Amino acid sequence: MVETSEEDSDESDIEDLIETRLSLEKDLERFLLKDVESVEIGMKLMENNYHQVSVESGIIDILAIDSNEVITVIELKAGEAKDRVLA
Repeated sequence: MVETSEEDSDESDIEDLIETRLSLEKDLERFLLKDVESVEIGMKLMENNYHQVSVESGIIDILAIDSNEVITVIELKAGEAKDRVLA
């Protein structure tokens, strides 16, 4: 029988949590790419480069245009996000 330490178990739990969050974010992204109007009626995806868009500060998950023709950034987080995400 292989014994694992509590530290190994904690690391495994953290890895599982990260994988779950990434999976949830990808599932949410796929859903919104199919139905972005679920965020706001009249919202549309930008015609070019509408998801996983590289910008100087990182990557935009989804780029859309709202019903008033305002460019809208949709940032997906499956867990609690840090304040710097809003920057």
